[in-house]
Amino acid sequence: MPLPLFALALGAIDAHQTSLFSRFAGNIPITGAKANLLSSQTTIRIIAAKEYVDNSMQQSVKRLNARLVQNKQGQPSIKIFSNQPINDSILEFSLNFTWEGGRTSRHYIVLLDPPSKPTNLPAGHQVSHQPTVNQLFEARQRHATASSIVKVKVTDSPFSQSLKAEKFRTDAQGKITYGPTDRTDTLSKITKRIRPKNTSSAQIMYVLFKENPESFSGNNINRLKAGYTLTIENPDAITAISTQAAKRFLFPERYATDESSAAEAPKTVASATDEQRQIEKQWLEFSQLKDAVTDAMSEQQASEQENDRIKQKIASLEALLPELSAQLEDKNTLLEQLKTHSPKSTL
Repeated sequence: MPLPLFALALGAIDAHQTSLFSRFAGNIPITGAKANLLSSQTTIRIIAAKEYVDNSMQQSVKRLNARLVQNKQGQPSIKIFSNQPINDSILEFSLNFTWEGGRTSRHYIVLLDPPSKPTNLPAGHQVSHQPTVNQLFEARQRHATASSIVKVKVTDSPFSQSLKAEKFRTDAQGKITYGPTDRTDTLSKITKRIRPKNTSSAQIMYVLFKENPESFSGNNINRLKAGYTLTIENPDAITAISTQAAKRFLFPERYATDESSAAEAPKTVASATDEQRQIEKQWLEFSQLKDAVTDAMSEQQASEQENDRIKQKIASLEALLPELSAQLEDKNTLLEQLKTHSPKSTL
């Protein structure tokens, strides 16, 4: 008898009523659940991200509790709460939910806004963990690329939006600023994000590299350092250099190869013609050799067939030898009998 199956899934967490330095209160809806889910045996586990084993963030995650509840419409959900204030502005954890029909899990990243009003903390109390921009983007990167994790769309708050906007800025004079950079940034990615209209990527990369040499290790455009802020003081510098000139500066080896190839083009055409003739000659020789091999194989096959016929005749004769020997022996016996019983001749 097949087992009954139903699609149970964990929704996105709603924690918009929770702020930093307060008790956590969140709710995770459950979709596809049967009506008797609350009466069945279930298990809920909250697991801190492995990246924070030695970090105070794990202690904040340990303060979280989970309980299966039901709303007024009868829909089941998981209530996430804490009995103590949460002092970390970013929480990253996985929630494992097991019930009688199976098991599911989902990964969550929650950003907590600072309180709208100043909070009076106890004397000597400090925030245990305030994430930097780099840590926030690394958490988002892990969350987006983990293959075994369900992606979660975290509600954008004013705090998280300000963190996103902090990397790329322009002022009234047109000055372009990007930073601080992190280890996931590359010059190509930054160029795509800040490139104005009617400009090329090569022009942007050239100006960023020329105006921010301290941001690159070993004067290499592929080795952008983390923690630096890139600036373009005057946007007119972008169009001051042509796209072709910028490419020649950024990729000198590539363009040197192209120029040498163009100079040798006539020689290449001539050598290509000679090579084609040589190939045609070799192909003719190959065809002749192939025909000769085919003829030799045909002759060999005919010879083998003749040998098979001879072998068959010899085998037939060998099969008749015992019979012929028996007949010869019978004849010899008969002759002996005739000699014994015949009357002796008289004079």
